[in-house]
Amino acid sequence: TGRDPVADVDTIRRELEAYLPEFAGRPQVAIANKIDVVTDTADVERLEAHLEALGIPVWRTSAASGAGLDALLEALWVRVQVQ
Repeated sequence: TGRDPVADVDTIRRELEAYLPEFAGRPQVAIANKIDVVTDTADVERLEAHLEALGIPVWRTSAASGAGLDALLEALWVRVQVQ
């Protein structure tokens, strides 16, 4: 699509901090969806490295095929229980 996912995430995080500062400090997770149609994983790997450096865990999923959704739901459930 010509978009840079790392730049997109950084933009979203800056906007969140600017408009909803009370949410900016809350725990975050990231979901890389449509992973079943990705042919070049370089952008996904770069995004994962960027987010993990920020302490934000990333899950690869496909809503269409259901891949990764069970692991995502389990991880989210654990995070919610801890909060």
